[in-house]
Amino acid sequence: METNKNEVVFLVQGSQPDPYKVTFSKNGDNLRGLCNCKAATNGMACKHRLDILTGDKKATATLDQENVKLVQKWLKGSDVERIPGRCEGSKTQPKPCLSGLVIVKGG
Repeated sequence: METNKNEVVFLVQGSQPDPYKVTFSKNGDNLRGLCNCKAATNGMACKHRLDILTGDKKATATLDQENVKLVQKWLKGSDVERIPGRCEGSKTQPKPCLSGLVIVKGG
């Protein structure tokens, strides 16, 4: 995993033998999430980015928790957080609420 002031890169083990590269970057209030898994490269929401954004404990257990928390901090006040329909107050099912937010083709 690599880190700099405005970018965090995670290596996330998925269903393939090689881990996926998940990158979050922040520029002002713009938050961008990229993943090189099949779903993300096809322009769909991917669980790897969503797990980090929602802080899914099981899915992020092997990741650097300080950087997971940093990405979650970036979410607050970002353009992604302000997207209408985010299902504010939905703490029981945050993933469906966030599923359409970080759809950026990975590569």
